Amino acid sequence: MAAHEDFIARHAGALRGGNRLHTSDTATSIRHTPDGGVAISDGTFTETKEVIGGYYLIDASDLDEALRIAVQVPAPFGGVEVRPVQKTG
Repeated sequence: MAAHEDFIARHAGALRGGNRLHTSDTATSIRHTPDGGVAISDGTFTETKEVIGGYYLIDASDLDEALRIAVQVPAPFGGVEVRPVQKTG
């Protein structure tokens, strides 16, 4: 929880409420590699056994900005998936 509290404090200006997500084919996935790097790929996680424990809605001008913020999300037991939100109305 402390890592998430730190993430929230550092990115408070970009974090917003929740909303509906686009379908999974619009996703970009981020994985932290054993060597301390980051692997970014198009699409959802290949393991369908994974579940979403929660999410952050990030206000970003484009995918690159969203990824710069998302790679900092503490996810020690899984990964992070980035998707655009669907506008309603």
